[in-house]
Amino acid sequence: MAEMVIFDSDILIDYFKAIEQAMEFIYSFERERRFVTSISVMVVGL
Repeated sequence: MAEMVIFDSDILIDYFKAIEQAMEFIYSFERERRFVTSISVMVVGL
């Protein structure tokens, strides 16, 4: 079973700023493995 990856608000903020390194990092994980916490949702406003 693949492990899940939880992204913190710092990487998500960089992703939404379209910072290439953050986007590449997030996309390097399979979609089914990517997760965010409820705190990150509140901070970033997903």
